[in-house]
Amino acid sequence: MPPASLRSILPISAKGRTEADRIEPILVESLASPLSLERKRMESRVLRAAKDEPEGMVAALLRNTDAKNEDARESIRGLLDEISQSREGKAAVLENLSHPDQDVRKGIKTMMVRIWGEGTDSFAADYE
Repeated sequence: MPPASLRSILPISAKGRTEADRIEPILVESLASPLSLERKRMESRVLRAAKDEPEGMVAALLRNTDAKNEDARESIRGLLDEISQSREGKAAVLENLSHPDQDVRKGIKTMMVRIWGEGTDSFAADYE
């Protein structure tokens, strides 16, 4: 009988957690930290995760574009700008147009203007 692994006894939802799912609960708190080391570490972790799974990471960032903390909001926008410079990042933004979470779709509207310019926010509203 093979030894039981932790993955085999965990519920399915815990098995399928991605790096974006792990980052999201601590994202705003880390980016709002007064310690620059913690902010830089979170930013590099987000960028690494976005290389592997851009759609999930972009959704997590878009969900938090209206964070209460100004520093966190600026960092999130900067990360989204950096991710969306690549073709995969832009595709991830477009893929999230039909995301079931309204906060993600709301973040898309502002992000599309930042990437493609004025007039694209109406496209996002019409698409919704």
